[in-house]
Amino acid sequence: MNSIEKAMDQLGSGPPLEMDPAQTEDVQEQKPRSGRHERPPEDVDIELPYKRLRRRGLLTPSDSESRLAEEYRLIKRPLLLNAFREAQQALPRGNMVMITSALQGEGKSFTAFNLAVSMAMELDYTVLLVDGDLEEASLTRWLARRDMTGFSDLLEDPDRDVSEALLRTDMPRLSLIPAGKRHPQATELLASGQMAQVTEEISQRYPDRIILFDSPPLLVTSQSTVLAGAMGQVLLVVESGRTPQHLVHEAMGLLDTESQWVGSILNKGERFSSGSYYGGYYGQYG
Repeated sequence: MNSIEKAMDQLGSGPPLEMDPAQTEDVQEQKPRSGRHERPPEDVDIELPYKRLRRRGLLTPSDSESRLAEEYRLIKRPLLLNAFREAQQALPRGNMVMITSALQGEGKSFTAFNLAVSMAMELDYTVLLVDGDLEEASLTRWLARRDMTGFSDLLEDPDRDVSEALLRTDMPRLSLIPAGKRHPQATELLASGQMAQVTEEISQRYPDRIILFDSPPLLVTSQSTVLAGAMGQVLLVVESGRTPQHLVHEAMGLLDTESQWVGSILNKGERFSSGSYYGGYYGQYG
């Protein structure tokens, strides 16, 4: 049995984790909740719309004792361990993690944001969340504005510095690079040599930071396959009861399971009588 088949067997063996579908409605900026997670205004580029994010079912710092927060603590732990292994066991570019799915609407952006918040609540790590889904740009529409300098601008203009697109949020230890302006050749941008240079720079510039990329679905566009090549870890989000197993096999087959750590999470399942949402999270490192 090959590594993909083993992962698929594991994926089907656990109860699912319920998550909301990816949202598409634009978000207006709002004042953050008061408390220890605020920063002085002069240190902030954007303020996260905490109230609206919570209404969408997304994780915020004030939910640190919630069941959702506990579930993401379990989900993030292997990713953090892989990202910051001892030198002799170091995973190449282990701090670069792509969150993707086989199809659109399986909850990858929801997962990427919640992971970023959960990791940012750690005391020892900082997090950079990159919206690499240049077409949908869900994270950008939730948190910032589409006309802000972002990932696509870094890919288009070699003279731009990464710092020009990096936005400090009012959540300590969490920064964002939005998708950037729409581009008619988004696929070509992500397949360009400049993309490799930008991702390498991000990885090397922030070796003590974990970098999460929200990417397009693997079976919808070739963009995510190209982006995956720059990652040390990939998390595949699978919608429970919707995505056929053969499509998950096909999506897994596009990933380099021999040299990357590949994990999968079963999403949008039913709530159980115990009240638990937590379900399958499995991975392998070749």
